[in-house]
Amino acid sequence: MITHVFEVSGLIAQAQNHCSNCAQSLLHLIILILTIMRLFSSSLLIALMTSFFLMSCGGGDPTASNPDIAKMSDEAKAEMDKMSTGACECLSQHGEELTAFVDEVLPLLKEAQAKEDTNPMEVMGVVMGSMAKMKAFGECFQKVGDGVNEDLLDEEMKKIIGEDADRKVKEKKQMEIINAFLGKNCPKEQKVFQKFMDFGKEMEALQNKGKE
Repeated sequence: MITHVFEVSGLIAQAQNHCSNCAQSLLHLIILILTIMRLFSSSLLIALMTSFFLMSCGGGDPTASNPDIAKMSDEAKAEMDKMSTGACECLSQHGEELTAFVDEVLPLLKEAQAKEDTNPMEVMGVVMGSMAKMKAFGECFQKVGDGVNEDLLDEEMKKIIGEDADRKVKEKKQMEIINAFLGKNCPKEQKVFQKFMDFGKEMEALQNKGKE
Protein backbone atom coordinates (compact mmCIF):
# COMPACT_ATOMS: atom_id res chain seq x y z
CA MET A 1 0.00 0.00 0.00
CA ILE A 2 1.08 3.53 -0.60
CA THR A 3 1.00 4.29 3.14
CA HIS A 4 3.49 1.59 4.27
CA VAL A 5 5.87 4.24 5.54
CA PHE A 6 3.16 5.57 7.86
CA GLU A 7 2.28 2.03 8.99
CA VAL A 8 5.91 1.53 9.99
CA SER A 9 5.99 4.71 12.05
CA GLY A 10 2.64 3.91 13.61
CA LEU A 11 3.90 0.52 14.69
CA ILE A 12 6.91 2.20 16.27
CA ALA A 13 4.61 4.36 18.36
CA GLN A 14 2.37 1.42 19.27
CA ALA A 15 5.31 -0.75 20.28
CA GLN A 16 6.67 1.95 22.56
CA ASN A 17 3.27 2.52 24.19
CA HIS A 18 3.10 -1.18 25.11
CA CYS A 19 6.72 -1.54 26.26
CA SER A 20 5.66 -2.56 29.78
CA ASN A 21 4.63 -5.91 28.34
CA CYS A 22 7.83 -7.45 26.98
CA ALA A 23 6.23 -10.23 24.96
CA GLN A 24 3.69 -7.91 23.37
CA SER A 25 6.38 -5.33 22.64
CA LEU A 26 8.53 -7.90 20.87
CA LEU A 27 5.51 -8.96 18.83
CA HIS A 28 4.96 -5.34 17.78
CA LEU A 29 8.65 -5.08 16.88
CA ILE A 30 8.51 -8.23 14.77
CA ILE A 31 5.50 -6.81 12.90
CA LEU A 32 7.43 -3.57 12.49
CA ILE A 33 10.40 -5.42 11.04
CA LEU A 34 8.25 -7.38 8.59
CA THR A 35 6.60 -4.14 7.44
CA ILE A 36 9.97 -2.47 6.99
CA MET A 37 11.16 -5.47 4.98
CA ARG A 38 8.31 -5.04 2.51
CA LEU A 39 9.18 -1.39 2.06
CA PHE A 40 12.95 -1.30 2.16
CA SER A 41 14.08 -3.93 -0.35
CA SER A 42 17.39 -3.30 -2.11
CA SER A 43 15.69 -2.16 -5.31
CA LEU A 44 13.54 0.35 -3.43
CA LEU A 45 16.57 1.65 -1.56
CA ILE A 46 18.44 2.24 -4.82
CA ALA A 47 15.39 3.91 -6.34
CA LEU A 48 15.00 6.14 -3.31
CA MET A 49 18.62 7.26 -3.21
CA THR A 50 18.64 7.93 -6.95
CA SER A 51 15.42 9.89 -6.66
CA PHE A 52 16.69 12.01 -3.78
CA PHE A 53 20.00 12.67 -5.57
CA LEU A 54 18.21 13.90 -8.68
CA MET A 55 15.87 16.06 -6.61
CA SER A 56 18.70 17.63 -4.65
CA CYS A 57 20.74 18.47 -7.74
CA GLY A 58 18.03 19.27 -10.24
CA GLY A 59 16.04 21.97 -8.50
CA GLY A 60 12.47 22.92 -9.36
CA ASP A 61 9.36 20.83 -8.82
CA PRO A 62 10.21 17.12 -9.36
CA THR A 63 6.51 16.27 -9.69
CA ALA A 64 6.07 18.49 -12.76
CA SER A 65 8.11 16.26 -15.08
CA ASN A 66 7.05 12.89 -13.66
CA PRO A 67 5.03 11.04 -16.34
CA ASP A 68 3.23 8.85 -13.79
CA ILE A 69 2.10 11.82 -11.71
CA ALA A 70 0.84 13.41 -14.93
CA LYS A 71 -1.64 10.50 -15.19
CA MET A 72 -3.05 11.15 -11.73
CA SER A 73 -6.26 13.05 -11.11
CA ASP A 74 -6.09 16.50 -9.55
CA GLU A 75 -7.77 15.05 -6.46
CA ALA A 76 -5.10 12.37 -6.09
CA LYS A 77 -2.30 14.89 -6.62
CA ALA A 78 -3.78 17.06 -3.90
CA GLU A 79 -3.97 14.04 -1.59
CA MET A 80 -0.33 13.16 -2.26
CA ASP A 81 0.69 16.77 -1.73
CA LYS A 82 -1.13 16.84 1.60
CA MET A 83 0.39 13.54 2.70
CA SER A 84 3.94 14.51 1.77
CA THR A 85 3.60 17.92 3.43
CA GLY A 86 2.59 16.19 6.65
CA ALA A 87 5.51 13.79 6.32
CA CYS A 88 7.88 16.70 5.78
CA GLU A 89 6.61 18.37 8.95
CA CYS A 90 7.22 15.19 10.94
CA LEU A 91 10.75 14.89 9.58
CA SER A 92 11.42 18.53 10.35
CA GLN A 93 9.94 18.49 13.87
CA HIS A 94 11.32 15.15 14.99
CA GLY A 95 14.46 14.79 12.92
CA GLU A 96 16.71 15.12 15.97
CA GLU A 97 14.97 12.26 17.79
CA LEU A 98 15.05 10.09 14.68
CA THR A 99 18.73 10.80 14.19
CA ALA A 100 19.51 10.07 17.85
CA PHE A 101 17.69 6.73 17.68
CA VAL A 102 19.40 5.59 14.49
CA ASP A 103 22.83 6.80 15.65
CA GLU A 104 22.40 4.66 18.76
CA VAL A 105 21.10 1.44 17.22
CA LEU A 106 22.81 1.43 13.82
CA PRO A 107 26.26 0.50 15.22
CA LEU A 108 24.62 -2.34 17.19
CA LEU A 109 22.93 -3.67 14.07
CA LYS A 110 26.15 -3.48 12.05
CA GLU A 111 28.09 -5.20 14.82
CA ALA A 112 25.49 -7.95 14.89
CA GLN A 113 26.01 -8.50 11.18
CA ALA A 114 29.73 -9.02 11.73
CA LYS A 115 29.28 -11.72 14.38
CA GLU A 116 28.62 -15.31 13.38
CA ASP A 117 26.78 -16.24 16.58
CA THR A 118 24.40 -13.27 16.71
CA ASN A 119 20.98 -13.91 18.24
CA PRO A 120 18.62 -11.62 16.28
CA MET A 121 16.03 -11.59 19.07
CA GLU A 122 18.59 -10.30 21.59
CA VAL A 123 19.52 -7.48 19.24
CA MET A 124 15.84 -6.68 18.69
CA GLY A 125 15.41 -6.43 22.44
CA VAL A 126 18.15 -3.82 22.62
CA VAL A 127 16.56 -1.90 19.76
CA MET A 128 13.22 -1.98 21.55
CA GLY A 129 14.82 -0.47 24.63
CA SER A 130 15.91 2.54 22.58
CA MET A 131 12.60 3.13 20.83
CA ALA A 132 11.50 5.88 23.22
CA LYS A 133 13.50 8.24 21.02
CA MET A 134 11.23 7.33 18.10
CA LYS A 135 7.89 7.70 19.89
CA ALA A 136 7.07 11.27 18.86
CA PHE A 137 8.27 10.66 15.31
CA GLY A 138 6.16 7.51 15.02
CA GLU A 139 3.05 9.15 16.45
CA CYS A 140 3.43 12.09 14.06
CA PHE A 141 3.68 9.83 11.01
CA GLN A 142 0.77 7.74 12.21
CA LYS A 143 -1.45 10.83 12.36
CA VAL A 144 -0.44 11.77 8.82
CA GLY A 145 -1.21 8.25 7.61
CA ASP A 146 -4.60 8.23 9.34
CA GLY A 147 -5.66 11.25 7.27
CA VAL A 148 -4.80 9.72 3.90
CA ASN A 149 -7.51 8.63 1.46
CA GLU A 150 -5.86 5.31 0.77
CA ASP A 151 -8.68 3.96 -1.43
CA LEU A 152 -8.30 6.92 -3.77
CA LEU A 153 -4.53 6.48 -4.04
CA ASP A 154 -4.82 2.72 -4.59
CA GLU A 155 -7.20 3.34 -7.48
CA GLU A 156 -4.75 5.83 -8.96
CA MET A 157 -1.96 3.26 -8.78
CA LYS A 158 -4.11 0.78 -10.69
CA LYS A 159 -4.47 3.37 -13.46
CA ILE A 160 -0.71 3.85 -13.58
CA ILE A 161 0.59 0.27 -13.38
CA GLY A 162 -2.49 -1.89 -14.00
CA GLU A 163 -4.68 -4.12 -11.86
CA ASP A 164 -2.35 -7.14 -11.73
CA ALA A 165 1.06 -5.54 -11.34
CA ASP A 166 3.77 -7.38 -9.41
CA ARG A 167 3.99 -6.26 -5.76
CA LYS A 168 7.63 -5.16 -6.05
CA VAL A 169 6.87 -3.18 -9.20
CA LYS A 170 3.95 -1.52 -7.44
CA GLU A 171 5.98 -0.63 -4.35
CA LYS A 172 8.86 0.71 -6.45
CA LYS A 173 6.48 2.92 -8.41
CA GLN A 174 4.78 4.11 -5.23
CA MET A 175 8.11 5.10 -3.71
CA GLU A 176 9.10 7.01 -6.84
CA ILE A 177 5.87 9.00 -6.64
CA ILE A 178 6.15 9.61 -2.89
CA ASN A 179 9.75 10.72 -3.29
CA ALA A 180 8.82 13.15 -6.02
CA PHE A 181 6.34 14.84 -3.69
CA LEU A 182 8.82 14.80 -0.79
CA GLY A 183 11.39 16.37 -3.08
CA LYS A 184 8.90 19.07 -4.00
CA ASN A 185 7.93 19.91 -0.44
CA CYS A 186 11.09 19.30 1.63
CA PRO A 187 14.28 18.41 -0.31
CA LYS A 188 16.36 19.55 2.66
CA GLU A 189 15.03 16.64 4.75
CA GLN A 190 16.99 14.17 2.59
CA LYS A 191 19.60 13.38 5.24
CA VAL A 192 16.99 12.88 7.95
CA PHE A 193 14.99 10.41 5.89
CA GLN A 194 18.23 8.70 4.85
CA LYS A 195 18.74 7.83 8.53
CA PHE A 196 15.41 6.03 8.58
CA MET A 197 16.32 4.20 5.38
CA ASP A 198 19.66 3.09 6.84
CA PHE A 199 17.82 1.68 9.83
CA GLY A 200 15.43 -0.25 7.59
CA LYS A 201 18.28 -1.67 5.52
CA GLU A 202 20.14 -2.96 8.57
CA MET A 203 16.97 -4.45 10.05
CA GLU A 204 16.41 -6.30 6.79
CA ALA A 205 19.95 -7.66 6.92
CA LEU A 206 19.40 -8.81 10.50
CA GLN A 207 16.20 -10.58 9.54
CA ASN A 208 17.96 -12.35 6.67
CA LYS A 209 20.77 -13.37 9.03
CA GLY A 210 18.21 -14.94 11.34
CA LYS A 211 17.00 -17.14 8.47
CA GLU A 212 20.46 -18.57 7.79
